[in-house]
Amino acid sequence: MNKDITLTLIANAGILIEYDGTGILVDGIHHDATSRFSPVSRVDLLHMRLGKQAFKTLDYLFFSHEHSDHFSPLYVTELIHAREIQKVFLPKAASLSPELALLYNHLRKKSVESEILSLQPGEFEPFQLGPNITGRIIATRHMGPQYQSVINYCYLFDLSGFTLLFTGDGDFVREYYETALSGIELDLVFVNPLFYQHPQGQKLINTLFTPKHLVVYHLPFPEDDTMGLGSMVERSKQRFQCTERHTHIFQAEKQSLVLHP
Repeated sequence: MNKDITLTLIANAGILIEYDGTGILVDGIHHDATSRFSPVSRVDLLHMRLGKQAFKTLDYLFFSHEHSDHFSPLYVTELIHAREIQKVFLPKAASLSPELALLYNHLRKKSVESEILSLQPGEFEPFQLGPNITGRIIATRHMGPQYQSVINYCYLFDLSGFTLLFTGDGDFVREYYETALSGIELDLVFVNPLFYQHPQGQKLINTLFTPKHLVVYHLPFPEDDTMGLGSMVERSKQRFQCTERHTHIFQAEKQSLVLHP
């Protein structure tokens, strides 16, 4: 069995983790053509349902929060209807939309194991996907004053001792992470551009996370980047360069990083 870890950008903050014969998709099922951030292509959504290309193995789905550039319940429902998924982790809805009600119904109908998350900021709980894949769910608030009512779930994965943290749109508040990460050495952390740019975000990266690898994601594809976020992050990378850390910018579709722990 191949024990390398392959991380592939699907779109925006959607990352496919492939490890030890297991496929894990984080924030990777969405399609909102009105968003400033790139949607998952309809071709990829079809390949997910058919189990083709990058999605031949797809076992677990994780979602950080119910914003349309991270999670589209309708497309998750279509996927659940089309193929077998072992378990889905998703946030408890602030209000039950018809699309989310349909997804909940399909999860029950297809007997798909699911965990509806309802933690408060700073709380965390463990999960286990198999003997070599464990982790923690860490609740934070969504960054930005207009989104403080939204709970964002960060996911810490431990793949046979190699640790990855996905922060989604988590706010850069130390108290949200400190207890959950106590005693854990992080190998790789994903942060969005606002987290990366902000002084408090940089402070967390350098004093609490201290990862060997840092990936900046949640960027539009270059052809969709009307805000110039990619160029901004490239400039910041030079400013924040750290000799003890490898910094990667994930912006190209199907861009991947293969790790050999």
